[in-house]
Amino acid sequence: MAIEGTREHPRWLFPALACTLPYLAGMALIFVAERLVETPAAARSALDGAGAAAILWAILARFVNWARSRGDRASVEGKILAAYLAGVLSLLLYAAQLEPVGKKLMVLAGLDSLPLDRARTALRVVWPIVWASAIFPLLFMEASYASMARASRIERRRVSFSAASGMAIAWLAASLFLINYVAQSYNRKWDLSFDGTSSPSEGARRLVSNLTDTFQVIAFYPEVNEVREALFSYFDDLRGGSGHFQIRAYDQVLEPKIAKELGVNQNGAVVFRFGDKKEVARVGLSLAEARAQLSKLDRTFQEKFLQLVSAKKVAYFVAGHGERSFEEYGSKEKDSRAALKGLKSILRGQNFEVKVLGLGQGLAMEAPEDASVILVIDPTEDFLPEELNALRRYLNRGGRLWVALDPDHSTNLAGLLAEYGVRFVAAPLANESYYVRAFYNKADRYNLYTNRSSSHASVSTLSRNSSRLAVVMMKTGSLEKAEGSASPARVVMTLRSMAMTWSDADRNMDLDPPGEEKKVFDLAAAVSMPVGGADQAGGGKAEAQQQGAAAAPGDQSPAQEQEAKDAEKTDGKPEMRMIVLADADALSDQVIGNLGNYHLFDEGLKWLFEGEKLLGDVSSEQDVRILHTREQDVWRFYGTIFAVPLVVLGVGVGYNRLRARSRRGRTG
Repeated sequence: MAIEGTREHPRWLFPALACTLPYLAGMALIFVAERLVETPAAARSALDGAGAAAILWAILARFVNWARSRGDRASVEGKILAAYLAGVLSLLLYAAQLEPVGKKLMVLAGLDSLPLDRARTALRVVWPIVWASAIFPLLFMEASYASMARASRIERRRVSFSAASGMAIAWLAASLFLINYVAQSYNRKWDLSFDGTSSPSEGARRLVSNLTDTFQVIAFYPEVNEVREALFSYFDDLRGGSGHFQIRAYDQVLEPKIAKELGVNQNGAVVFRFGDKKEVARVGLSLAEARAQLSKLDRTFQEKFLQLVSAKKVAYFVAGHGERSFEEYGSKEKDSRAALKGLKSILRGQNFEVKVLGLGQGLAMEAPEDASVILVIDPTEDFLPEELNALRRYLNRGGRLWVALDPDHSTNLAGLLAEYGVRFVAAPLANESYYVRAFYNKADRYNLYTNRSSSHASVSTLSRNSSRLAVVMMKTGSLEKAEGSASPARVVMTLRSMAMTWSDADRNMDLDPPGEEKKVFDLAAAVSMPVGGADQAGGGKAEAQQQGAAAAPGDQSPAQEQEAKDAEKTDGKPEMRMIVLADADALSDQVIGNLGNYHLFDEGLKWLFEGEKLLGDVSSEQDVRILHTREQDVWRFYGTIFAVPLVVLGVGVGYNRLRARSRRGRTG
């Protein structure tokens, strides 16, 4: 409704809501375009344009209101117009931190010699603060101003007080973000979850139960000590598993001779002894000092046990064909791929000696007789025919082989795998719903994860814990049944991709039907074959296995589950075993800390040596990484940022209105 003008209350063209609502809507459209819409580019540009047009309209309308107003009303209209312009400034600062725009601006300003990353980081911090300093006061001023819409005079001080309140809230929120940023830059961690030592794992109990000779645990602690109590709580639980397992305790101060014989010079140590061999572990005398060691006591015990009791096994990493290094990350000039130090650590924890096997170590003649397992991780060059023959003979006499390939590197090793019923497809898989964010662009569609595994023994932990464990695959290929293979090898596909995955043969990161279609792909296979060649009846069972055994636990029929179990039976005959993985990055240091990837390798290793009693369950202390789809991330993030505060604000407004109504009822 138009209001007749006086000197302080003239007729103006645009009500406040006709200005501020389009302004906020424009901000929302730009937010959606920049943060939620990646493709197509035309849709993103259209939303940006519509948002900019709405903001421009609001500014022009508010300017007209300010120009036609007088006195206190003009002052209020001017403050609101200034808040509008501050919001636009925040958008310009946001645009300046985008890489293409930022580079051009720095060149125009003659600052192109400065580090671009540092300037972009500063702008990322500044623009949200400017935006909050504009929007919060604007909302508070509009709320206060609206209550005076029909008044003949404007309470300018009341509007100014509202603006100050909004600014205080904006700066309080900004300070919290800045404190969080500083805390991340100077990261410190305090463990508030430690509550003593965990119980022995099933692997530790199994190791103790297989003892055939005396194994001693000797702790050097004073009689009254918290760490000693925690240690005995763990080892007392193990003692019941075997009469050969013994626990003793000495005070080093009172028994210096015994301590010296065992290589201990102070309290706070634990000695593990088996026969003439011993291993010493320093745990710590005080609970604060021993906290970290107690949290991984089960792992330490199993490692020391295996080193003392089991015969050392030898793991050979094949080299000489561009394979991944297990020493360190390669330099950008040589090899930028993530290394395999984590695999080396796991193998050593299982009492493997790690060696290199290449042409210089005799691979072209014969695989070493002492090879317990041979690992071929991401070769980039072809093998010599003599090397392939040596690997073939190694498998046919009952060898253990672990192969991890990469879709970026195709070699003739794939031909050897096809002889045992497995075909590697080098086209990378992509998924636009189930992926891990790393680059925040289309390339993330190659960073897949999956919790779909079969009931095979090599993935049993993944199968039992599919609700909380997932395997991360950083650009993976896929596996298929080798058509026409006459091999009697039994093949079980053990790991599958999530639904709606496609094979991106043209590598453009987009789905291009009809050549590319969404479906489920096989990612890992467990292969076994009796030594000397099994009877051909096994081939039919293998074919049935290849057709259905890799379904996720919830997707398998009882017949398929029984087939998977049948494929693991050896009838007491020696056999070769091999695991094939379609993504070498899944075993690299980049993701091996993820528990899903850790168990994929660790349990695969156990399956290769199934039947050996002395192979532990050395666990990883890494936390499980929580993975969500892109849609889940978006709704969780923005629900937290907007929905929760709005709910709290709504409850507060409702409560205040109820109180005001109650007061009016009492006074009336």
